[in-house]
Amino acid sequence: MPILHTAKRHWHWMVDEIMELKEAVLQSDLIILATPINAAEALLPDIMKFVGKQVIMDVGSTKKVICESAAKNNNRGRFVATHPIVGTRIQRPRSCGKRRHLKETGNMICSKEDSDSDAVALVEKVYDLLGMHLVYMNAG
Repeated sequence: MPILHTAKRHWHWMVDEIMELKEAVLQSDLIILATPINAAEALLPDIMKFVGKQVIMDVGSTKKVICESAAKNNNRGRFVATHPIVGTRIQRPRSCGKRRHLKETGNMICSKEDSDSDAVALVEKVYDLLGMHLVYMNAG
């Protein structure tokens, strides 16, 4: 409880509600892992313990380790690996500094076949609503 107390004291202006992980997962429809990749890899197994119908998507830059971690869980299908992209591999550092419209960006959905079809459909809908072009590829 001290962690939650500290979080409430410091982050109250940024979030609507702070709760324990299990309660947060159970109250969610879509969980977006938007943390540094090492934090996402550490959080994913804890989140997956509580997942039923919920969908988990990540927006990190690397996929191999997080997909391997997801594969160790019975509800692997609820996880959709994604990677928003902008520019090209060579341009990316210059591109990131400019304001870009979402229509100019894309998103990779990785190893789609490892995720449940309804989970992929929800993630596709999110990116479609944002106007992002989708590309599909394998995580490995």
